[in-house]
Amino acid sequence: MLKLTIEEFERKVIDDLRGEKEFLEFLKENKGLELVEKREVKIPVEKNGNNYFLEDMVPEFLEEISHYIPVNKDQEKELLGNIDEEESRDILLKGYLREIGALSFNYLKAGIDYMDLIQEGTIAMIEGMEEYRESYGDFKEYIKAILVREYVLYIYEKLEEEKYEYLSYLNHKKHENEHVEEIEEIEEVDLDEEEIKKEEKLEPKKIEEKIKEVENMNIFKIPNKLTEEEIDVLKLYYGFIGDKRESVFEIENDLGMENGAGEEIFLRALNRVSTVGGRVFKI
Repeated sequence: MLKLTIEEFERKVIDDLRGEKEFLEFLKENKGLELVEKREVKIPVEKNGNNYFLEDMVPEFLEEISHYIPVNKDQEKELLGNIDEEESRDILLKGYLREIGALSFNYLKAGIDYMDLIQEGTIAMIEGMEEYRESYGDFKEYIKAILVREYVLYIYEKLEEEKYEYLSYLNHKKHENEHVEEIEEIEEVDLDEEEIKKEEKLEPKKIEEKIKEVENMNIFKIPNKLTEEEIDVLKLYYGFIGDKRESVFEIENDLGMENGAGEEIFLRALNRVSTVGGRVFKI
């Protein structure tokens, strides 16, 4: 049995498992794959959000899926045996929606919207149910691997799009600078104070530094919207971990918080989950 930390698996997805064929072959070769929810490097948390507005749908969605009952192993086996039936697929999907909801918290990064992650995860789950074979190992671990891969590739593609936009802009500015320098060699240009400031902003050295900064950007450098504590509070409140949903008072006791701190953290976390828009990173 192969054990990988989440971070190790994420890096492997980017390096080797972007293709569907490669991913399925990897699962066959490593039947019984287990992903350990542990990170060697702590991901930074976004300090100042760059988002646009609140999405009312998020609290409603979290409340709805908190009532869905996860399927046990016996039910799961029976449903997989009848996976060609729409009712079986529907029950299995609903039984895993809390898993999708909980895992999505871990991939809620700057510039990423929670409901977009839910949509990506749901589609991946539906396709994964139909693709599943016993040779891929335990179904729950298989779905977890599929979801993690889906989220990593979704964020990776968003990042690459923004990197392309930034690099296009910076290279354009670099070209403008080179053109200006050619003109200045031919004739003297009298710049006023405002134009001098603009020239300073377009200093070639600074542009080169920004280009390198953008080129070196990767998904592991994108800050999360939520802290680990905020994720734990949301999971406990909506019953994504444990046997039942917990009240704010129970959460405070479980996590050793001061009286009143749990509600403050919960409301802040819910606000961050519900906020949409913005960019993945800034330069």
